[in-house]
Order: sequence, then C-alpha cells, then structure tokens
Amino acid sequence: MSKKVEKTALVSSKAPKPTTFSNERSHHVPNSEAKSKSPSPPPSASPKFYINLQDLVNIEGILEGLVTAFKQSESASYEIDRWWQITDENSIIRIDSLFRKEEAKACLREAVILEAAGVSLSEFLDHSALGNDRARQAVNDLLELIHQNILVLIDIVLHRLPNRYSINSWAVTLQTITYTKRTNKCSKHENMQLLATQNNLIKQTIQEIAKEHTNPGSVLSKTVRMLLYTIIQIVRDIEHFEVIKARELLRVAVEEDIEPPALNTTESIDYEIEIQLAEAPYLPATEEDIYTLVLDLDETLVHYYEEENEGKFLIRPGCHEFLEEVSKFYEVVIFTAGLQEYADWVLDQLDHNKFISYRLYRQHGLPTGNFYTKDLSRIGRNLARTIIVDNMAENFRMQPDNGILIRTWIDDMTDNALLELLPLLKEIAMKKGRDVRKALKSFRDQMMRAIARGESNPHLNLHLDDDL
Repeated sequence: MSKKVEKTALVSSKAPKPTTFSNERSHHVPNSEAKSKSPSPPPSASPKFYINLQDLVNIEGILEGLVTAFKQSESASYEIDRWWQITDENSIIRIDSLFRKEEAKACLREAVILEAAGVSLSEFLDHSALGNDRARQAVNDLLELIHQNILVLIDIVLHRLPNRYSINSWAVTLQTITYTKRTNKCSKHENMQLLATQNNLIKQTIQEIAKEHTNPGSVLSKTVRMLLYTIIQIVRDIEHFEVIKARELLRVAVEEDIEPPALNTTESIDYEIEIQLAEAPYLPATEEDIYTLVLDLDETLVHYYEEENEGKFLIRPGCHEFLEEVSKFYEVVIFTAGLQEYADWVLDQLDHNKFISYRLYRQHGLPTGNFYTKDLSRIGRNLARTIIVDNMAENFRMQPDNGILIRTWIDDMTDNALLELLPLLKEIAMKKGRDVRKALKSFRDQMMRAIARGESNPHLNLHLDDDL
C-alpha cells in the first residue's frame, strides 16, 4: 500500500497572518444586520500553494549527503539528480510568498537561487572530474553553508504552520532536524537576518570558486567556462532574477555543457585544445652548481579576473620584491599549466626587469588524468638543487620533496606569504645546501615541532644546519 504523502497548505497569495493559512475571509454578519441584509457572495479564493513536508526532510538529507560525498571525494551524481527532481516538484522554491515585505521576499528568493547555483557548481565538479582536492574542499565548505541555509528555511516554514500540525510526524521530524543540526540557533524573529548573512557568505564563496576556474590559466574548455560564467552572472545580478528563471538557466547550462569526460586522456583535460607535449629536457644545459626556483603563476604570483569583458590581473603583495631577491640566488623559472599566449601576456607586464630566466607552459606539463603535472625531472636541472613553489600540491606530486606549498592567493592585499618565504630560500642558497630536499625536510620538521609547542608563527625563526 502506498504511503499517503501529507501536503501542508501554508499560505494564500494574500500573505495572511502567521497563524492563518486560509485566504478565505470570514463572512459572519452581526445579528443586527442579518435580517435586513443578505450576505455578500464570497470572493473568489486566491490560489494556495503547498509544501510537501516529507520532501523538505528529503531535501535536507540530500544536501547533507552532498557535503559528505565531497568531503570523502565520492561521486555525488545520484544526490544531485534527486535534488533537482524533488525541488522541481516542491513549492519551497516559492517560499517568498510567505511574506509581504519585499526585503524578506528578496532574501528568501536569494536563498533558493543560491542553493541551485551551489548544487550546479557541485554538479560541474562531479561530472567533469576536473575538481582537484582543493576545489572539492572549497565546494564542500560552500555546501555546508547551503545546508545551514536550508535549515533556516525549514525553521521559517515550521513557524508558519498552524497549531494542528504540531503533532504531524513530518513536522516533528523537521523540528528535530533543525534543533540538532543548526550551528547558529536564533529566535524566529532573527531567522531572516541570519539568512541574509549566510546568503552573502554563499555569494562570496561561489564567486571565488567560479572565478578561479574561469581563469585562462585553468585547464577548462570554453563550454565549461560558459557554465561558470552563467553562475557568476546569476549570483552577481541575483536581485533581478526570479527563482524559476535562474533555475532554468542553471539547468540548461549544466545539461548542455557538462559531458562526463573520458578519464586518463587529453580530452579529460581540455575538450577543445590538444597540445603536443614538449620534448625533454626543456631548458638548455647550465653550470651544475646553480640553484633553480620553479614558480607557479596563477594564484601563486597573480590572480586573473574579468571586468566589463576585459581581462585583468592582480599582483600578489611582495611579488616584485620577491622576484628581485630570489633572482640573486636562483635561476627563476615560471611553470604554468596555462596556455602560452595567456602566460606571456601576464609575464610581459609582470617582469619588466627580466628577473625570470625561463618560462614553461601547458605543453611542458604531463597530462595525468584530470590535470597537468609539473615533472621537474624533465626540466633538465639537478633535482638536488631545484625547488618548486606552487599553490596546488597535485602539480608537484611526482617530486613532493622538492615542493613548497604556498597558500592560494586571490585578492588579499595584506598577504605576505612570498616575503615570508624569502628568508628560507635565501638561507638554502647562501649556505650552499647540498640537497634542497633535505633542507626543506629540516624546515618542515622544525615547523611541526613549533606547532606542537603551540607557537602562533611556526614558520619564523627556522634555521638550516651547516651539514645539510
């Protein structure tokens, strides 16, 4: 026997008082007037809309499942498909009808649109198989915010239910869910302010993730970038979008642009541009005792962005000083997974003083499944005297002992990561370390001991023994 699904009539289109869930007015006529006047015919009823409480339970569970899937680097396709199906059929997307005030209605619309944008972004990463660990963690953080948002929306719905639904099994389940899973609990009067705050955090996170992947240095096809541009446009102009229209644009973009790529092929890295791998060694021979510093470009030295359809880039604080100083001790090599045309456009503007000795591009990276690996053994330099600085550990996974992982930089103008790195690099070169891998291990061990001691700046006061 099929289980009866309970639907709850929440409000009329006239947005009645919180405890009133029918749009029909009372036609009671006082006794003094009843004898002399005939009652007026009832006005035509405005249409009500229904929210399926069981579906709300399922939607919350799906969003929580997405968080778990991305945290464990598992496929989330099933959860994503279920989310689209259930939300298509549930009137939660018209939750703004609960309120009269336009400010509240706009806040609720934003929450619903941002949920769809976040799910679309996770669908892009899941289907394309282009999501590295750092990107998946960023989307995981985003989905956790969206999960908290649905809990606030559920709480808003619960506070609009009439008293007779207090013993409804699905309502009780929802009450338990919100009570146990909300990280920020507040009164019903504060829900809207909390929702607005979380909306802003979600918008900021989505824009940062999408912009990073639309960077010309990222390894994506033009069609995939168009999906991300759609997401950016919707989030940027969210106050002008109706929920249905935004969902339509996102759904079309996902279905038309995302095709599951064949793994372990060049197609899985770029659908439209096939570049032949350059022959090794990449660099001309030089003195054996030279130190080589390999630097990533995007999100390590610069950050690309678009403004009014014009490409621009920001330079990381301390970049010019860093390049000038390290060039006194190292042969400086830029190694980017970006296309040569893009990289040269950036570097021609960044390196007026010619501190950079060589440039390596996408054709110098090894296509390994879903991204390009920077194999230092193909450069043509002694690995005992070569260091790579990159914001993605996957890029130097073939020589992890040679790598320094630097934090990703977008636009924080107070960042000082490059300048903090200078003393370590200078000490290695000045002390003529025989093997940079041993020197870097020594620094890592010192930092771990400093962290164990509870030091707030474990990267400071590091030193290199003379025998390394």
